[in-house]
Amino acid sequence: MAYLETNNFFYSNITGREYLELFTYHHPDFAIEEWNQLFDLPLDQYTESYSTGMKKKLAFMGVIALDRAILVLDEPFNGIDLETTQKLKTIIKTLQEQGKTILLTSHILESLISLCTAISYLADGQIQHTFQPSEYVEMEEKIFGSSQEKNAALVRKLLK
Repeated sequence: MAYLETNNFFYSNITGREYLELFTYHHPDFAIEEWNQLFDLPLDQYTESYSTGMKKKLAFMGVIALDRAILVLDEPFNGIDLETTQKLKTIIKTLQEQGKTILLTSHILESLISLCTAISYLADGQIQHTFQPSEYVEMEEKIFGSSQEKNAALVRKLLK
């Protein structure tokens, strides 16, 4: 199993290349340069100089380099730009097609709907309901119910 954390950790004074080379000890066929053509990171710079999105891309490449059957991706779209979001979605879909199991957490419902074969709604540390794709249309109503209309009315009142 491979795990992508929401907030990524990198050792100090390590370059992006050195970070990725750590993963190639067990998977020497991981093509760092080819993958970096997709993400365009300054691999010879220290990771401390990376933006949040750059760190996310680097950590994601590390997860890919592990080549595990199960990937747990915790908020993979946080901090990345729109173009990278599309790249990650393409990679995730391709990994799914290859038979990988992907557990994806997100607060962004649209990203879940476009990628997931089932969505479990958690509240108070418990799975409240697991929605199948045929239920995605009514999912928001089931989750938020009347609170959506109540919140919308309050917003309209406040913005008058």
